[in-house]
Amino acid sequence: IYYGSIDGETDEEEKCLADADGRFTFRTRSIQLGIFAYTADGKAAGVLKPESIETPLELVLSPTADVNGQLLGEGDQPLENQAVRGTLTLRGKNSLISTFSKGLNTKTFETTTDKQGNYTLKQLPTGIALNLRAYANDGPDYGANLADIFLVPGQARPREISRLGSTPATDNRSLSEKYDTTLRDSKLNGFH
Repeated sequence: IYYGSIDGETDEEEKCLADADGRFTFRTRSIQLGIFAYTADGKAAGVLKPESIETPLELVLSPTADVNGQLLGEGDQPLENQAVRGTLTLRGKNSLISTFSKGLNTKTFETTTDKQGNYTLKQLPTGIALNLRAYANDGPDYGANLADIFLVPGQARPREISRLGSTPATDNRSLSEKYDTTLRDSKLNGFH
């Protein structure tokens, strides 16, 4: 279990373990707290950003999911042996005044592309936004942003195809389709 400050008042980031019954305890200085739990076998995960920590908290876990993708370079050539990472960061409420970051970095999921540029990130948490980035193994330490994804338990997803170093493909969807997608993603991320 990862927990820590998402209020920008402290830089607290800690871990603890649940007992056999799934119970856990911790002490915190945070006013606004983020909690991420992940089972040892990776089959379930959950996120909680409680309004209050005065009463016992209940963190519900959901099944994890896999994301399949392909990484392409110039001329749509597959990029082999590239690191692809999915990062889960819990964000606090926005405020202009804060001493520390308002995000809690929890778990990073990583894999490497094969000869065809294909990759699978396994056992990712559902119900929370994840950021996907690609990193060249022989290049700079910063990565190229691929996508922000939101996984829903049991949802079938098309393969994520990402093109690096090329002009993005034209989005041929109608304005109403783009709006519907944006509205759905906003609702799923709690912005409505």
